[in-house]
Amino acid sequence: MQQRFKGGHKRKKDAWDSESCSTSWQRCNHRAALFNLEQDSPQQKRDSKGAGMTHDATTQPPCQAGVRFLIEARGGLHSATSRKENHEMSAFQTAAFIKNAGPARLRVVGSCPTLGVWDITRGIDLIWEKTRWTSLVHTVTSDSAVEFCIVLISDVSSTGHDVSKCEQSSSWSPCFKVDLPACDMIVEAILYYDTVISDMSPPNFRTTARASCEAIVACPGTVSNGNENNPFSAHARLAAGQQRCYSFDAPNGVTIPFSLYLPPKLSLFGPGTWPLLIYMHNRYSRLDGDNNMIYRSLAPPRLLLGDSRCPHELRTSFVVISPQCPESRSGIGNEIWLRGEGYDSEYSTDVEAALFCLFEETIRTCNVNRSRIAISGVSMGSTACLELAANWPGFFSAAVPAAAYYHETCDLTPIVTSLTDKQHLPMWFFHADNDMVCPPNDITVLVRLLRSRSQADIRLTKYKDTWNSWFHDPEPVAFCSVPTFPGQPVFGDELCSWLLTQECIAAHSFSSPPHQSKARLHLGKQVTVA
Repeated sequence: MQQRFKGGHKRKKDAWDSESCSTSWQRCNHRAALFNLEQDSPQQKRDSKGAGMTHDATTQPPCQAGVRFLIEARGGLHSATSRKENHEMSAFQTAAFIKNAGPARLRVVGSCPTLGVWDITRGIDLIWEKTRWTSLVHTVTSDSAVEFCIVLISDVSSTGHDVSKCEQSSSWSPCFKVDLPACDMIVEAILYYDTVISDMSPPNFRTTARASCEAIVACPGTVSNGNENNPFSAHARLAAGQQRCYSFDAPNGVTIPFSLYLPPKLSLFGPGTWPLLIYMHNRYSRLDGDNNMIYRSLAPPRLLLGDSRCPHELRTSFVVISPQCPESRSGIGNEIWLRGEGYDSEYSTDVEAALFCLFEETIRTCNVNRSRIAISGVSMGSTACLELAANWPGFFSAAVPAAAYYHETCDLTPIVTSLTDKQHLPMWFFHADNDMVCPPNDITVLVRLLRSRSQADIRLTKYKDTWNSWFHDPEPVAFCSVPTFPGQPVFGDELCSWLLTQECIAAHSFSSPPHQSKARLHLGKQVTVA
């Protein structure tokens, strides 16, 4: 079965009432599991009150079952993979082998809201891991079976990665059914894929307890299953240069999905060795949805999957973490970094605290050099990048805001003071002269103020965007080493080299977000914040 869609979407069958596609992510109770990418890792134990990481038992989610999808590559596809140097093939090279038609991806679409209710634009994407595709663990109500199909999505005519200008085709597998397991259990649907998705055989199923499923990271001191292995010992089992998606349950109850990339030689060096690059995504981006950071942008999560445009030093010299903005409190999808419901809402200290815990755990367990922590962001992510840097003086070694934004009523003086007087923070801004979303003149004003007061290196790279309909797509310029579009400049190699030279001399460990008891500095509308 093949369908094509452009702009909107096609549904495989009559859809149920529209509901927001809620994503549940893998959870774990011990930070050592963060690195065990090839073996099952212990997962956070849950009692009848729900997840143990949240302090208030009355706010625990109801008992739910989980489902996870694994698709093994075999036959002609697997033999082609094995012929690759280092026995690795990226998702995009694999897709070209299957379809011979550029970028492609596998998606699960099904009958429940988590799988999009047969809406192809709201299913869950799978991630390529050397010889197989995997999904995260997705939570579903444990009172019925779920029908699903595997969909191969391919771009058939594209002008860049602007979704509005990209036509796609889809090929569907037969329809399968999975019976959901008992409460707090996970069923894994294991399928095999050669080259023709319509010939895919029915899956095998494996049911496991949540505690034995592949997992995420959690803060120490939370519920433990007694596994006290040294987290660094797991590095020896880590596949070289691999990236995977996880979820982080912070002690305050905020859940942050994220992708983590560990450089190939991480295990060869001890603690305090590796630079860390944090990437804060733009609005509406997701790790596993249609507006995908891996398939629909040229940000680090995609480049690190084997893209030829990835700078060499990004691939070999950095630990890279890319968190996903938590869902809004209303659940309507209006997610904004460090905000409750929108740019004009109050600053969200709970999300800030959760990010701090996630970064601290990554620093401690991934051999990160605390004096070499750089933060970058695009659009709303660059606003968060500047706000975190201003609120956490002495935490970052450099900041890279691309297509940044601040509200027209914002008083820049407190932000500029914190970024210059309380620290010497190098910053490299990227902004298109013709950006229609984030006014370039505003950033020129901000950079001028920073340069007038800072003793650090403050850079601003301007360019003309000719590849995006809103002229608001800085990733190819800031992060790529090879141009994708005619006339497009690239600074990926230079940026990575520059980041490696930056060091925060006064860097030190914080037990909580610095100065969180004080009013938070922000670039939003001038309102009273807690």
